[in-house]
Amino acid sequence: MRKTMMVCIGMAMWFSSPQTGFAQRTIIHAGTLIDGTEGGPRQQVSLVIESGKIGEVRAGYVKPEQNDTVVDLKSQAVMPGFIDMHTHLASQTERNAYLKRFQMYPADRTLVATRYLRSTLLAGFTT
Repeated sequence: MRKTMMVCIGMAMWFSSPQTGFAQRTIIHAGTLIDGTEGGPRQQVSLVIESGKIGEVRAGYVKPEQNDTVVDLKSQAVMPGFIDMHTHLASQTERNAYLKRFQMYPADRTLVATRYLRSTLLAGFTT
């Protein structure tokens, strides 16, 4: 569920970015918002995304304008991406991981790390 939620937010931000030309704004209707800045979770809110950034958070569900894209997460909880303060993307556990450290060039390990980075990002860790 969290993976789907983060993918939806990422897609909404991509579709609302100016270079894609799809929508003027993206509005995410969230059943629950956990933003870490308020006293607790907020219920029934809309996140208004413009130019790839969250411009505002409004109480209730905002009525979209003609060119807006709406992401309906009314039955979901939405929260910012997690921040992993310590990770080794190039050395995640896998079969023969120890041996591979001696068999691969640094450039090869970097290419493999992009696969680990993708799975980490899709798990909701953004930094």
